[in-house]
Amino acid sequence: LQMAGDRMDLVVLDVKLPDISGVEVCRRLKQDARLLSLPVLMMSGRFIESDEKSEGLETGADAYLTKPVAARELRATVNALLRMRRAEAELHRSQLHVQAQERLVADVMKAARVKEDFLVSVSHELGTPLTAIKALVDTLCADPKLDLATRKEFFGVLQDEVNRLGRLVMNILDASRLEMGRFDVRLTPLDLRPLVARVVGEIQARRRPITYEPGAALPIHGDRDRLTQVLVNLVDNAIKFSPLDAPILVRATAESGCAVVRLFDRGPGVSEAMEAKLFEKFGRLERPGVSSTHGVGLGLYLSSEIVRAHGGTLGLERHPGWAAVFAIRIPLKEEPA
Repeated sequence: LQMAGDRMDLVVLDVKLPDISGVEVCRRLKQDARLLSLPVLMMSGRFIESDEKSEGLETGADAYLTKPVAARELRATVNALLRMRRAEAELHRSQLHVQAQERLVADVMKAARVKEDFLVSVSHELGTPLTAIKALVDTLCADPKLDLATRKEFFGVLQDEVNRLGRLVMNILDASRLEMGRFDVRLTPLDLRPLVARVVGEIQARRRPITYEPGAALPIHGDRDRLTQVLVNLVDNAIKFSPLDAPILVRATAESGCAVVRLFDRGPGVSEAMEAKLFEKFGRLERPGVSSTHGVGLGLYLSSEIVRAHGGTLGLERHPGWAAVFAIRIPLKEEPA
């Protein structure tokens, strides 16, 4: 049995062996999944009953000869069994090739669907702010006598929509750079607290109810612009999925040698099924009870990659009283000894 697995092309078994019957050896050979395709030729030195011959074939023997056997018949039988094995091997290779081609076609079709969905999402995400910008500009042009407060409000909305367009374009370009291996971060010493405060302050200027709880200093090596991009992406998601008057909390602390920034929201939350693909490319965030899907599926993916480039992690946590909590962890800068 040990020899059978050692690159053998065919096994010839006599029914009568010294310690075990050839039928039993054949049965054991065919019970080994690795040897199923190994041809077995059984031979008997005496006349046997049809039932005995049938037993040998039923245990898995591929042919049965009764001695004495003419040399020509033996050669012909052996050659036939070898041809059968080669044909089975070729069939197996063909099946593997077909399966590989089917997987390739499925992957290509999936990629095409993802690309199509992405283009539809981009068109929608570009169209929404452009429509708002056009409507506001048309209103401003049509009524030059609008009071100062209204004009100021309109210009504030215009600024928000232009910034939204800019972030979308930046995310698309960054995803392309990341795929081509041209995405990098420039790490310099900085304190993460004022960076978070600035992002929160800009959002609060738009009268969103955001609370910031800064802790002690958070010295890290970081890319100021990239980390701002991450924070804005996370805050934007919280705003998109939260009711207008729902509180949003940002908390910055030092934990276990890391700077930790958590963003809490009371939107519909994130399902367990969605959590598994939350940070994948094109893994658009969906919240339970929200009928529409926002974004193009790049914000969380890019945010996760940026944080990873800082040697940190971006993850989802569960905290009582909050629907979703996103946590950024970046190693604190080691102080010189």
